Amino acid sequence: MREYNQIESEALAGAFDAVLLSRSTVLDSGDPVAYMVSDFSSTGSFALSFLSDPTVDAAIAKASGIEPGEERRKAIMEAEQAILVTDAAIPVAHERVLQGEASGVSGAERDPNERDLITSATTVKK
Repeated sequence: MREYNQIESEALAGAFDAVLLSRSTVLDSGDPVAYMVSDFSSTGSFALSFLSDPTVDAAIAKASGIEPGEERRKAIMEAEQAILVTDAAIPVAHERVLQGEASGVSGAERDPNERDLITSATTVKK
């Protein structure tokens, strides 16, 4: 077991059969498509899996071309499924945020990407 910065050049050169690492740090981009392009597209800049799959590329491109909203979320899930069936990545664990509000709070955002919580529609009744 080593820190990533100690194995990066070897990992990017394909020296390992498998690499277990957390990529949650890239999720702060606010958009899972950015992570998918970087890590799983044929032209990805951080493609440790060396995946080159036209079906995955098409699914990512589809998601990328849709404006934010429910349709994009569905396309992102389809792209995720396309990636997972290749075994290029195996999810190990995902910590979820549990969200609760006091009884006087209304309009808090329930964001499946865990990015939004308080919006202009959020109010607190005293």
